[in-house]
Amino acid sequence: MGPTEQSMILFFAIYVLISLPVIIITRRFIHIMMIWNVFLALLPLFFSLQFPSGWINRDKKRVWLFGVLWLLFFPNAPYMITDFIHLQGFSFYTFNTQDSQMVYSTHLSIWISLIHIGIGVLMGTYSGMLSFHIVRSALIRNIGIAATHVVVILISLISGYAVYIGRFLRFNSWDIFRPAAFLSQLFSHFNLFSAGISLLFSLYILLVFWLFEIVFSFQHR
Repeated sequence: MGPTEQSMILFFAIYVLISLPVIIITRRFIHIMMIWNVFLALLPLFFSLQFPSGWINRDKKRVWLFGVLWLLFFPNAPYMITDFIHLQGFSFYTFNTQDSQMVYSTHLSIWISLIHIGIGVLMGTYSGMLSFHIVRSALIRNIGIAATHVVVILISLISGYAVYIGRFLRFNSWDIFRPAAFLSQLFSHFNLFSAGISLLFSLYILLVFWLFEIVFSFQHR
């Protein structure tokens, strides 16, 4: 196990420990689900770390195995941005009717929820984009940069649609192994909204990945 895996496992363990008092204080189920969502967002990183070795050893089965596993679980990382919807119903501020001044809430539990969900989203997003960086780097070395650009766009489009499927249709990565039910739901729910929201998430993935690529390029100077 390399330093990247060790660091992410350590951070995840700390996140789990922090989550326990958060769950007790807020009594909200979402904070239990955040642990699961972060765990799912970490999986593509571990699959991506195995992906380049398949190319190095010229093992096509390994390339396809970890490439497919990575693609199946990668959408769990950008999906986490949608976890902010669970803050709906919280009033972080109100307006004083007398002087129209903004008054911030002093209910500590809602700020705890904001921070806990925010850290989870950042951790999941970082893990996913780092895995995307690893996969992209391996592809550039083996199929060239032009072809990799096309693959990156295709991955973003597929993943954007997968985020829609996960949030709105409530499917998980492993539901692809139930193809009949999976495909029937996809066809019955394909409309202008599903296309638009999928493209929106695809754009989000591309822009966030571009931002992370800038960060990674600074690290390697």
